[in-house]
Amino acid sequence: SAPSGFHVLQELGNRPNSGFGQFSNGINCLAVNSDYLFYYDGKNLKVFNKATGANVGNSLSNNLQAKYQYGIYANNCNEVYIGRDNGMIHKMFFDGTNFILQDSLSITGYPNGSIYDIVFNPIVNQLMVSGEGFVASLNLQSTCTQSSGGNLLLTYTLYCPDSATVTVTNSNPTDAYTFVWYDSTTLTQLANISLPSGVSIHGLGGLIAGNNINVNAIKASACQFINSDTSFIMNCAADTTLYRITCPGDTIHIGTKIISAPGTYADTFTNVLNFDSLVFTIYTHYPIYNQTANATICQGQTYTLLNNMVVSEPGVYVDTFQTIHGCDSVINTVLKVTPATPTNITVSICATDFYTLPNNTTTNIAGIYADTLSTMAGCDSIIIVDLKVVEQQKLDLGADTIVCPGRPILLNAELLGASSYTWHDFSTEKTYLVKQAGTIYVRVDLSLCQPANDTITITECSCNFFIPNAFTPNSDTKNDIFTPYLKCNLAIKDYQLSIFNRWGQKIFFTTNPENGWDGSLNGEPQPTGSYFYTVLFTNPSTGNKDFYRGDVSLIR
Repeated sequence: SAPSGFHVLQELGNRPNSGFGQFSNGINCLAVNSDYLFYYDGKNLKVFNKATGANVGNSLSNNLQAKYQYGIYANNCNEVYIGRDNGMIHKMFFDGTNFILQDSLSITGYPNGSIYDIVFNPIVNQLMVSGEGFVASLNLQSTCTQSSGGNLLLTYTLYCPDSATVTVTNSNPTDAYTFVWYDSTTLTQLANISLPSGVSIHGLGGLIAGNNINVNAIKASACQFINSDTSFIMNCAADTTLYRITCPGDTIHIGTKIISAPGTYADTFTNVLNFDSLVFTIYTHYPIYNQTANATICQGQTYTLLNNMVVSEPGVYVDTFQTIHGCDSVINTVLKVTPATPTNITVSICATDFYTLPNNTTTNIAGIYADTLSTMAGCDSIIIVDLKVVEQQKLDLGADTIVCPGRPILLNAELLGASSYTWHDFSTEKTYLVKQAGTIYVRVDLSLCQPANDTITITECSCNFFIPNAFTPNSDTKNDIFTPYLKCNLAIKDYQLSIFNRWGQKIFFTTNPENGWDGSLNGEPQPTGSYFYTVLFTNPSTGNKDFYRGDVSLIR
């Protein structure tokens, strides 16, 4: 006995290697769909990427026992049917990461029977199962959807004694289908063909007169079976010679070939006796007409073609008119354009000035301006003005600064478009070397804009230095800190102050001229006495390294 949906075809006896083929213990099984390769050895179920071979998701090993080879089948919906022992089939769903048990199917009457092989028969839409001691068929229990018609149009033409051509029109360019043609009278598969989008014609041979021919259309990307009403009886009523006439440039499909040239073409199908069945197609073209017209316009003008399209660019324009047969009659209009004669002018002005264009408008905005004048021939002459605008420049000699003896300062008054330089002492170079303090003035004359000028005040550098010889760190806010007195109008660099006790121990160090010694070491007041100091810094007046050393008295 078998459960609902099963039909036991034959009992084979308890032979562990009976079924659709010969199997032995420990041999692994594979199933492949459009995306994955499923690997099943009876104990472990694993998934691999079909394109790269990489592992995908989590394998399944719970509740599986290796005994004999178990069958496996997977469809494009990622539904996996795996064989078990005790006449059991598990239906799993792989969601991209994990396997999910959907159903457990069993064939009763075979408590010890293992499932050896599972094969899908698309003609009858059933799983064919080979097991230990039996062969059975199972109605496919799948979540694959079924729809009618889809976007397919299937037609046919019969050719005696045993052939037909089938035309498949697929109007959606994103869909691809597999067509399984079969003889529904004998349940024999005739062809399994994958066709692209568009219109395709393929042949079927070996047809039996009087039998019913049908098709299953499978849309793999959506896991759909498209129910089609395309079926026919092989009644041999059609002629074997076809006549086709189209417009030139069109194509027709004859068998697997795309034909564009007129002629007589033969398409061959192989019948059940391996003889050729021929279909002849006589293909011709309707006549068309081709004429040429010439036209000339000035640049900037337009021309209206016979189809009322308005154009202005030179070229060959093709207008088509349909003949009585629906073919195109062509008129080629060769349009020539007489170009305007351009005159280019480049002008530069200051941003505070204005320029008058050829059309008598004034502007001080930089850009390219085109004005047109009509010639005697009626075409335009174009005057193109490239107007460049120079901004009024400002002169900046920099902030007031300090000069030290032997260290002069170089001032730079260079400006773009300058025509002359005049300094306070009437020197005319674009740079000026300042060696002593004073007020420096310069005027720069510009070729397009108003003169620019600037003044800078230079001060002589100075640096006063004094080191006290005693201090009283008694917290009375008077002379509590020992620090050298440095007063310079330039920044002091590389400053170092070090304090040593009478044993040569360094008890204070700083690089900040603002910091001094408060008479303590690690927070402990130091006793009254003499202490030694060293002071090192770069003198901003001379640029030299100055070094001082001596002693200071700490008095409490």
